[in-house]
Amino acid sequence: MAKEQTRKDANGAIIDWRGHSIHKLKGSSGTVYTNFHEFDPDRLGYQLEDYLLSSSADSSVVSKRNEREHKFYIAETPKGSKVFVKRVRRHSNELEFYKRLQEKGVTHPAIIPLLDTIGFRLEQLLVFPFVPASQDADYSMTLLDFIKLDMLSQFPEKDQIIRAIGLGLADFLDFLNTNNMIYLDLKPTNVLYSLADTSPDAFPLKFIDFESVKIGERVKKNNAEGNLNGASHKKSDNDHRDKRTADKKENESLIVRLKEGDNIIFTPLYSAPEILAHDPVLFPQSDVYSLCCILYDFFCGPREYNGLQEIFAEKIQPREPSTRKLVIRMKEKMLGDYGFLTPNHAETARDIPQDIKEMMVNCFSSVPQDRYTPAKLKLLLEKQIKRYARGR
Repeated sequence: MAKEQTRKDANGAIIDWRGHSIHKLKGSSGTVYTNFHEFDPDRLGYQLEDYLLSSSADSSVVSKRNEREHKFYIAETPKGSKVFVKRVRRHSNELEFYKRLQEKGVTHPAIIPLLDTIGFRLEQLLVFPFVPASQDADYSMTLLDFIKLDMLSQFPEKDQIIRAIGLGLADFLDFLNTNNMIYLDLKPTNVLYSLADTSPDAFPLKFIDFESVKIGERVKKNNAEGNLNGASHKKSDNDHRDKRTADKKENESLIVRLKEGDNIIFTPLYSAPEILAHDPVLFPQSDVYSLCCILYDFFCGPREYNGLQEIFAEKIQPREPSTRKLVIRMKEKMLGDYGFLTPNHAETARDIPQDIKEMMVNCFSSVPQDRYTPAKLKLLLEKQIKRYARGR
């Protein structure tokens, strides 16, 4: 089938690949949506290139994600209210994610609720409440917009705001882990942020992409958690624990096993090295690495991508398991040469508070199991925020 192309005509209607205007579509709920307009991508702010990594027994392929999966639209309901519409594949992981939430009867304030779905040829349109996209409205900008424009530097409490962003991200990741899911492509363009929403029940972060989420399984884990900075790191009574979270099962770990041919999304500058190294078993700590990359950029400014991480992903072939295992325990300098953040980046940064530096040294470890889990990171950030609110 020919690829569909969309554009806006003089009336703003979607044009399908045959050149026909689409003025209305019916959702699975029976609601008829009209006045479809392609959402101006410039109004979503800064963008990041992301890629699909597909591995088989003897080769790997790195390709850019389908641009159509970044398409957004605005439409109207019969009552004249606006809705936000996102275009995805028919069997999208994102649609399965929302079905899983519905089956389990759970949600999180960072998740924009799914109102309806619209069948559109071989694809689906997901319908959400309208998310405002102007600078004077709530949830108008992504975290990357805030980073690129250095918008937090004007606030005396900048450090505390960044800690709170980290806490919100960790809280959401912990929610996923509690429900046996791992995000696996945490990046600042996937998260809308509002400084304006100060209501008591407000949660300032809204996620707008769940295509990367994978369902995991729980397995028994060893008493030793790995090797941290060259020293044996075992559980102690002083480890950060939170019985309310996924870590309450002390003898279990949540993992995702990748099968041959599985695609995984990665984004240079934010994905953990084990993802680009085709590791067949992934942990929630991959998201913790990405979370701290976001916090690092808030403190130190945006980093420019030089293409080396894409080369890294293509160079490490899955047919060489010994090479892949070596990559995960590479010297930090070698990973740094490929553009990954390492403990040394945190230690030598001038603009990061000491407590955050110590946290990042852990979270940038090349060994995933040595990093904090989202649950432990959440508890640590809660303590830091309370400590600095009291003036240390």
